[in-house]
Amino acid sequence: MAINRVPVFVNTPKTTAVKIDTADTSLTGPTNYGNVYANATGQAALISKIRIKALASTSAGMVRLFLFDGTNFHLWREVLVDAITAGATTKTFEYEEDVELELQTGWTLRATTHGGDDFTVAANVGEYLYAA
Repeated sequence: MAINRVPVFVNTPKTTAVKIDTADTSLTGPTNYGNVYANATGQAALISKIRIKALASTSAGMVRLFLFDGTNFHLWREVLVDAITAGATTKTFEYEEDVELELQTGWTLRATTHGGDDFTVAANVGEYLYAA
């Protein structure tokens, strides 16, 4: 088996984000989702961080992250959302996780909200650059 001797580097990192606010309870084929990141680079991409921030008060529920391969949804993460009433001294719900997710060309990271609360879902992404 041949060894790949071509170094691989992450190109300029970027942050992508999407707002989700329409309830969808599906675990296998959601229809109300936001595209956090769609990899159309022709090469793999590395997602290193996921952030979820509520834009208002939340009810107890779930934010789900799916990998979409162009045909099928694959449930990747479920993030439990606490019921929080935002106010002058109470911050809205927030979640952050360091991940190491390699997303192949043509795949998309998508997010849904179970209860229909307003969230921004963001990802730190580095698209690979292959050295010549």
